[in-house]
Amino acid sequence: MSLWGKSDSLFSTGTISVNLTTKVATISSGTLPAAGTIEGGVVTITGKGSAVIKERTGNTTAVLHNTTGLDGTAISGVGYNISEQPVYLNEDSNYDGEEIFG
Repeated sequence: MSLWGKSDSLFSTGTISVNLTTKVATISSGTLPAAGTIEGGVVTITGKGSAVIKERTGNTTAVLHNTTGLDGTAISGVGYNISEQPVYLNEDSNYDGEEIFG
């Protein structure tokens, strides 16, 4: 059972790359879930942080609301997970998306 929303994990196949300037995230394999499913979801990128998904723009691309929850370094070919969680968590410096207890 998930802590919030309906699912702890909506999608996590392959790897992700993010253009920090344009805020476009691109996955390397598979197809992103339908637009209504992932918009507003949080993508947690292994070792890089988290960001809220603004909109799905293609089968393998999505635009992020902002990149302030990411560490600011290049993101290419990194593991990720898209989940339902409170969007304020990726702005909270006391929270790390990889620190899940339970």
